[in-house]
Amino acid sequence: MLKVVSRDLWPMLRRKAAASESRRAAIAYVTDGSLLSLRSGDVLVTDASDAAIAGSRASVTVLSKYLKSGAKLFSLDNLHAKAMVFDDWAVIGSANASQNSISRLVEAAVLTDRPELVGQTEKLIYSLASVAIPIDKAFIKRISTIPIIRQPSTLPRSGRANEAPPLSEQRFWFLGISEDDPYPGDSNRVVSVADKLERTLSRKAGSLDWFWWPATATFAKKASVGDIVIDCWRPSSRSRSTTSVRVYKHARIAQIFQERGIGAKAFLCVWPQHSEAQAITWTAFLALVQRAGIRLSFTPQSEIELNAQQSSTLYELWGL
Repeated sequence: MLKVVSRDLWPMLRRKAAASESRRAAIAYVTDGSLLSLRSGDVLVTDASDAAIAGSRASVTVLSKYLKSGAKLFSLDNLHAKAMVFDDWAVIGSANASQNSISRLVEAAVLTDRPELVGQTEKLIYSLASVAIPIDKAFIKRISTIPIIRQPSTLPRSGRANEAPPLSEQRFWFLGISEDDPYPGDSNRVVSVADKLERTLSRKAGSLDWFWWPATATFAKKASVGDIVIDCWRPSSRSRSTTSVRVYKHARIAQIFQERGIGAKAFLCVWPQHSEAQAITWTAFLALVQRAGIRLSFTPQSEIELNAQQSSTLYELWGL
């Protein structure tokens, strides 16, 4: 699983933290203990510097409560990271453990259970802890004497809090695309749109190209920007030979364009760098599907929606 979450981020994190057996976190500012439950053996790296305490960016009360629970606490000046590991699940994002974060600010985070990312996040947290100051009873006693200097808020005192827009579900597609199917509209218009988009992209982002799909088809109705496409390219729609078929690794949809009065949509996609070198034959793709344990019937003409796990497994196994 690999997804971006914004709306209701902290309620979900709070539930996950409470249900987990272990919690490790590096969170810059911690002022609300109800958002992150810590128990014996858990790890928290935060900024509990004198300036953070004086500016109400860290709470002595919350840190004292965590310490009494048996959590291992560390203070690192100028920490700005927000990274958490709950059992085998990692979060990397923008959210501090504060009421402002949960009720007034628009936050976002990446959530994943991919082992390499969970491991890297955990490594980061322990690396930060290794250079931070341990928070013990003496540390708590000292910072308890620091006068609190109320900072003027930059947030609105009244009015409705900002709310993140809901994210549409990301979808994953396998599409059989033939080179000789003529676009039913004005291809020059699509090329113009593609040229304008390409000027906004870095070369390192990959290569931009486009294909079209009937507007009434399931893919064209459901697909949106950010979806993933595995492109099965064949030179002719009439040929039944698979000798010339090439399957290209995951591309992302960057823009969708539809001319007025044309029953087709143009999908402008970004293919990763070296996509030509990573393209595989039809036989190799079927072998890859089998290795991934995907029990779907693929043909070079297919339009198939995959789930996130199937797409991720194919991506990881590609080229191995």
